[in-house]
Amino acid sequence: MGRDPDPTIKANLVQRILQYLLENGIQDLSLRPLAQALGTNARMLIYHFGSKEQLIVEALDLAQKHQIESLTNSPKPKVQSQDELAYLWQWFSSESFLPFAKLLFDIEVQAINGNTYYSAFATQIFEGWVRFIQSRFDTCDKATANVIVNTFSGFLLDLLVTKDTKRVNDSFKAFANLITKTGNL
Repeated sequence: MGRDPDPTIKANLVQRILQYLLENGIQDLSLRPLAQALGTNARMLIYHFGSKEQLIVEALDLAQKHQIESLTNSPKPKVQSQDELAYLWQWFSSESFLPFAKLLFDIEVQAINGNTYYSAFATQIFEGWVRFIQSRFDTCDKATANVIVNTFSGFLLDLLVTKDTKRVNDSFKAFANLITKTGNL
């Protein structure tokens, strides 16, 4: 009978796997090159995570938890909703968040192509962002939070594809004007 995986080793691996994924993506991910980059072997990765999909999910889950924690711990500004929305967009469109956004899009493509494992995870990530958006605005209902998350997602995709920061930011400003006029924020 084998021993249970050491949680400290696994926690360290998750951090390093996340960094690898942010640098390399998941499209052509293979366990052997990943293990080699981490200074271990594919058998040990399977031992700790069970599957390649599970190690990806755990790394991305950790990243989202850190991001939401960081944003949640930032003071909630006592400003107009449009200013809070602008603050969030600035954070989501930052150079530090864009690699994570790209990974999420990679997961979503896998989900679209029928990978039910990634589909469940993408749904979980989306719901987490919806709850977070609701927590930042006192009068934000779930439907409005969905609109904001979906719109931010579209803006991020546009930004990653076109690299046209000015056009995307101008589009964000138009969106912020529209969404705050509804009175739902």
